[in-house]
Amino acid sequence: MKKKIVITGLLLLLASSGAGLSVNSDIPSLSVIFKGDTQIYTADIRNTGNQTTTYTIQPDEDLQSIIDVQEEITVEPKESGEARITINATEISEGLKVGNIIVSGGGQEKSIPAGLRVVRRSQSDLRLDIQTTADTMRPKGVMSTLTVVSSSETRNRTGEIIYGVRDAVSGNRIYKTTRNISFSNFGSFTYDIDPLEELPLGEYYIQGQLTVNNRTLTATDTFRATNPFWNARRIKVALFSIVGAIIIGGGFYTQRWYQEHKQEESRYVFPVDYSKLPGGDDNRFFEVGKIAETEKEAFIDPKDLTTHAIVAGSTGSGKSVTANVVAEEALENDIPVVVFDPTAQWTGFVKELKDENLEEHYDRFDMDPETEEHPYPGIIKEVSSENPDIDFQQLKQPGEITVFTLNQLTTEQFDEAVREIIDQIFEIEWEESGTLEMLVIFDEVHRLLEKYGGQGGYHALERGAREFRKWGIGLMMCSQVTADFKQAISGNIMTEIQMQTKSMEDIERIEKKYGEQFAKRISSEDIGTGMIQNSNYNEGEPWFVDFRPTYHNPHKIPDQEMEKYHRLSKKLDKIREELDRRDEEGQEVRDKKLELQLASDKLKEGRFKMANMYIDSLKDEMDMS
Repeated sequence: MKKKIVITGLLLLLASSGAGLSVNSDIPSLSVIFKGDTQIYTADIRNTGNQTTTYTIQPDEDLQSIIDVQEEITVEPKESGEARITINATEISEGLKVGNIIVSGGGQEKSIPAGLRVVRRSQSDLRLDIQTTADTMRPKGVMSTLTVVSSSETRNRTGEIIYGVRDAVSGNRIYKTTRNISFSNFGSFTYDIDPLEELPLGEYYIQGQLTVNNRTLTATDTFRATNPFWNARRIKVALFSIVGAIIIGGGFYTQRWYQEHKQEESRYVFPVDYSKLPGGDDNRFFEVGKIAETEKEAFIDPKDLTTHAIVAGSTGSGKSVTANVVAEEALENDIPVVVFDPTAQWTGFVKELKDENLEEHYDRFDMDPETEEHPYPGIIKEVSSENPDIDFQQLKQPGEITVFTLNQLTTEQFDEAVREIIDQIFEIEWEESGTLEMLVIFDEVHRLLEKYGGQGGYHALERGAREFRKWGIGLMMCSQVTADFKQAISGNIMTEIQMQTKSMEDIERIEKKYGEQFAKRISSEDIGTGMIQNSNYNEGEPWFVDFRPTYHNPHKIPDQEMEKYHRLSKKLDKIREELDRRDEEGQEVRDKKLELQLASDKLKEGRFKMANMYIDSLKDEMDMS
């Protein structure tokens, strides 16, 4: 079935005065198509010349994989012919596809720009997009907006949209109205914000909040109120200038306009110099996902983790999965990882991924769930008091993770335990190193702030952030907020990953540091999308990354299974202590240490029965109760 889409009356028209060819197409300049769908458009080709002409229609290289066209059409003089254009997103990967459809014949050639965003249809997908139809308006004018609501579920829905206009500087609301809507899996409509009388000159943004089934989505766009500039004389001069510009360099300006328009439509892409981002052919870089709204791989340099990192975001923003991905990359490069986890969520590293919500994103990152899902060798240990005794030298096992669960501790005990852990790291005589030797992760570090009951753990982390670099120890902290962290610690953290947040303190901090556009984005980022900032890259400006899903299960393992890890790891520690004591006394313990290592390896693989057999055998041989 032929499908024509015309967005807010905008029709792409390319015409050449007296050139013998004009093309009128209903393809929007930027459209969304779900992966697996097919859309059909038309192009009206008019022969304005005096001879019968056969025209060839063909997409350029960037669109050949997604667009099928009627290759040739013959048109009589002064007549029009209709060509069929089919967009097929069945086999194409997700992302933004930009290019041109070329119409040529009779010595003439015209280009139809086409921008297509291919997105994955998921059961929970619901999107809201709002765009002003103009960048500027008069103080007493009317502002028209285009609102698009889309869902992967085909069923009738009703909802309410609250429109508000706010001053971009003060944030004060100056207008509010409500509209009820109904839609199936797609709804598109324009709405006039009227009246905005006596609107002072300046910068503003319009915000829409859609509520459907107790779920709220927010979208924004900006505009500027200015005094009218155009009068009759200026319009006449401008028209002559425009005509001259089209004649001299129409193609150049059309392409430039299209690139600028594409950038305005993007949610995350700001001017980014890809040559000034971490990455390249060097395998030492951690591949963590893709630059948002592109197919370009996103990397983190492990050296940057020795100058420490913080991952921040609201609950449900994908903060933990993002931190998990960084830890996975360290393990994949044989770097030991040690996690201090007050929620026990990191215990899933010992299990492979079995989460359909994450698996459905594998295609976006060219990942294969059949071959790439896997657990990691590791030990889960319980910290049951504020004075843990941790042998960090024992934890320096390449490619292995050790998770210390602190979920049984009170806030005060957690604070004291962090101080003790940092002190124990400083007690070791580490060798200096310029590369990442170990990644140490502290989750839920906002609990250490005084406002949440912390007393000294924050200062211990501050000390670690200043000193750990020289030993190649990377410190990564996960928190719900970053604005409360004092300059002494934030000044020693070079990499900041900001996921979606509703914290006004963080939003205001980002706006003050990087500008309003970035502040708006972090409050409406998709789950799993984060803003990265490191002063060594992109001229110090932030950039956005879609983080890949994990290979392992990023959820807490069952309590019964976690208890087995705790119980067996405690037995291993007691046997290790006894063997160290006997070794110091001069007894021969080499064979028993090999058996102990075998028991430890079996536990890291989750093979409890085998680990327990080795442990019982050792205890019998050593006459330990």
